[in-house]
Amino acid sequence: AFFGKAVALVALLSVSSASTSDVTSSRAGQYGLVVNVTRSVSSSWVSVSWSGVSDVDLRLPTAAEVASHAEDQCAIFSMTCTTFFSSAWVGLFSPPVGPEDVVPIKPITGTGTAPWTKTAPVKFFQLSQPEGSRDVYLNNLRDDVQFMLFTGGSAAPELVATSDIVEMTDKEAPLAPHLALTGKANEMQVMWNHKYDAAQYIRWTDGRNAHPRLEQQATVSHYTAEDLCGAPANSQGWREPGYFHTAVLQGLRPGEKYSYQVGSDEYGWSDTYSFKAAVLPDAK
Repeated sequence: AFFGKAVALVALLSVSSASTSDVTSSRAGQYGLVVNVTRSVSSSWVSVSWSGVSDVDLRLPTAAEVASHAEDQCAIFSMTCTTFFSSAWVGLFSPPVGPEDVVPIKPITGTGTAPWTKTAPVKFFQLSQPEGSRDVYLNNLRDDVQFMLFTGGSAAPELVATSDIVEMTDKEAPLAPHLALTGKANEMQVMWNHKYDAAQYIRWTDGRNAHPRLEQQATVSHYTAEDLCGAPANSQGWREPGYFHTAVLQGLRPGEKYSYQVGSDEYGWSDTYSFKAAVLPDAK
């Protein structure tokens, strides 16, 4: 499955003899990864740099290799095999994982997409030069992030370098508040996502401040890998979705503008948003 493609990185990490046990490549010591931050917030750009990649690592597949993986790699999305076969690539993983979590797996035909690691990267990009850098946009993934450098292409990836972990300072913030009508003109449903199932609230008032700010607790729902139909959604591609909080505002005046925030004193509050209540069909 496709996942949002985000990135953040860390100080140059050339894999030394002390860390070669964490890397499967016998040439691991030549590779390096760099990120320009060790802490970041979502909705920001970071710069990821790599070094030590050889011309062998960057080679394109031969015609025979393309043919041998056509069914596994290419036919699913009618894309060229070189899209999947870049021999060297960098993946973003969140939460951070260990070497045992990114070992090669057999391709999941029919529904999955390369690269074929035990845990799928949230996003990845392929390398076309031995060293360089790339700016990567970070979404809020409700967890810290880490980058990993692979050789061997997407079908037989080999971990050769691992970045430091980038701490996301806003991973406990309330996310993605959005609205939905309930079928009643004097109501509005507000939903948002949060890392935990701890109590979350909505506080709201109208634009005229005709009444003091109101606050009510939201209900919470969640789903697990067992609730999904099958691979890769509940295996290679599974990622903890967080908790979904819902509150229904009642007693709204038709056409009135209301402002609201979601969150809690414990984990922080969102920005202030606003909406207009629905107008009754027979309203003049």
